[in-house]
Amino acid sequence: GQHEAYAAVQQPYIVPGALYLLVVPADRASDEHRQEVLGQWLDMLQTRAPGAAVQLVLTRVDKLAGSGAVEEGEEEEGEEFPEELTADALSWLRAAVLAHRTAHLERHASSSAAPEPLRVLDTVLRVSSVKGGKATLTAAADRLRLITAQPGAPSLPLLGGGEAATPLPSSLGQVIPANWLPAMALPAALRDGRDPAAAARALQTKEAPPSPACERRQYIPMADLQSQWQALAASLGAAPDGQTLDSAVALLEAQGELFCSCGVVYLDPAFVTELIKPLVDHRLTGEGGGLDNGFV
Repeated sequence: GQHEAYAAVQQPYIVPGALYLLVVPADRASDEHRQEVLGQWLDMLQTRAPGAAVQLVLTRVDKLAGSGAVEEGEEEEGEEFPEELTADALSWLRAAVLAHRTAHLERHASSSAAPEPLRVLDTVLRVSSVKGGKATLTAAADRLRLITAQPGAPSLPLLGGGEAATPLPSSLGQVIPANWLPAMALPAALRDGRDPAAAARALQTKEAPPSPACERRQYIPMADLQSQWQALAASLGAAPDGQTLDSAVALLEAQGELFCSCGVVYLDPAFVTELIKPLVDHRLTGEGGGLDNGFV
């Protein structure tokens, strides 16, 4: 999102292994608004999810001069808007992203363990509400289906050179080792109030999960989750390999089923979203009351 109030609380949701849509309004694609509409979001992605795949999306084309915006209901599906309409915005966006990548590489040129730069896809989606806008939404949907296609689909060119293998994110279609299943069952069992051992066995045998019988947990310190994993693995006669739990948590995080921050595993992202919603609702800020951005 482009609301400043959202930036701080979005960071825990930014994790490696995911595909990100970076949305930039075409009418603000300029040096004047660079940090606000692009720079801070690239910085956040680079810091929190180095090497992440990024699909650029140019929106609000109808706000550009000469767009020929039409009233609602007048669109003709399948009619594209002129390429030249977004030429300047596209040129600026590509140049700004490449400049950010160059600065990152130069900053870490002498480091032997430099964070991997973002993998920004070369194709930029253009979505608008001008005449023919429905066609741009269809094209965007087709593009996302291509990106998330199963392994074997053509690789996608990256901005600045190179290619990214599909699918993106790479967790799509991933073959999950059998020994990960108990570790993957543990966070969900704690969240849903189910017995972890029974839930793990049900997942392994593809049976229905047990009925909730324990207190539900919305979050748990990572150290406590590791202790619970050791106990669960012992009860199942498996080796309590810490790497197995780490891999399972990373996969679940990439899939959006949980997220980790400051040594805490949040088992139910929806719980956190509801908890902080009033703090980041931009409609409650500004003159006339509501929460102050400084408080967030």
